[in-house]
Amino acid sequence: MEIEALRNTLVGEVVNPILLLLFAVGLLIFVWGLIEFLWGMSKGGSDDSRRNGKNHMLWGIVGMFIMVSAFAIVNVIKNTFPQPSTTCPSGLPPGPGGTCGSGV
Repeated sequence: MEIEALRNTLVGEVVNPILLLLFAVGLLIFVWGLIEFLWGMSKGGSDDSRRNGKNHMLWGIVGMFIMVSAFAIVNVIKNTFPQPSTTCPSGLPPGPGGTCGSGV
């Protein structure tokens, strides 16, 4: 049970907040690109400012997509390999070979 608790704590307290922070950075890059693009269009800016805005929006979306994918992969891995229970339904510890019951 200690390994499962460590895994849940690691994912819940370390990995998920880091992924959330990186997602927020991607969102900020996207918003900055949008502002840059719209500012370049409304003020008669050069093509460079619009191109930079488009690039920032594109890479912001790519970053957010990668963070959502990483979050999904972490949760799939976490839920695919559950730790075996350390107690049987009767409340007794498992027998030889990790099986519950007498096996007869």
